[in-house]
Amino acid sequence: MDLYRSLLRAYPPAYRDAHGPEILATLADRTDGFSVREGAALVRAGLRARLSAASPGNPWADGLHLGLTLFTLGNLIAHPHYLSEAFAQPLAALAAVGFAVALLRGWTATAAVVFLGLIYALPTDVPLFRFLGDERGVPHVVCAALLVLAGWRAFGVRVTPKPWGLLWIPGATLVLVVVVDAAFFLPAYSSAVPGVLPEAVVLVGVLGAALLARDPRWSLAVLVVVLLDLVPFLAYLDGSGPLGRAYAVGCAVLGVVAAGCTVAYRKGDVAL
Repeated sequence: MDLYRSLLRAYPPAYRDAHGPEILATLADRTDGFSVREGAALVRAGLRARLSAASPGNPWADGLHLGLTLFTLGNLIAHPHYLSEAFAQPLAALAAVGFAVALLRGWTATAAVVFLGLIYALPTDVPLFRFLGDERGVPHVVCAALLVLAGWRAFGVRVTPKPWGLLWIPGATLVLVVVVDAAFFLPAYSSAVPGVLPEAVVLVGVLGAALLARDPRWSLAVLVVVLLDLVPFLAYLDGSGPLGRAYAVGCAVLGVVAAGCTVAYRKGDVAL
């Protein structure tokens, strides 16, 4: 039973303290020794409990918020020349960072106000973000989603603050893009393609959380990021090379799976 007791660490501490002895007693009655099948089921159930405890709020608001947060962090510092532009436009760069932090921590009303300033009051080509100058309406879609979240908040629907650890996404993106840009002479848009790898890793992990927890918030987040990333990228597909085409296909596959999970795991009894 020592191994089962170790696997119980997959559960949140509070759940483990309350139900751990009962789970171990049930396993002792059902198996004589350690069972790989029972151990895998124990870990799976524990991770599902952790995911449920990590996001206790409304799944639709939380999924939309997580998707916007991942999209924002994945687009932060997405190209080397953005850093030099940031020094040339310090106010716009500071507002961009403020928006990312406000969104990360779930301050949706503040994030909406700052974002409105970014796309309407400040210069269109705001440093640090690659999507604000997009002409296919992505900034306006993001703005509309922020206003929806702010409106939900007015009705008492709050989103779960996301961990500071997600800031590794823009950090890893910057490192990858700078390294690739220095090592290879790539077209302007293609040089940013390797920088999507950290975001892609996170999206695969979030989609795995959706499959494990059977909760639509996780798959909805992936769907939001894929739609916001893929639609504007299609305009550059011809000049992006094999790497860009592979990225587009990967986004499409993730989007289809995420859409299927969102529909399959939807919760009709969730009250707004």
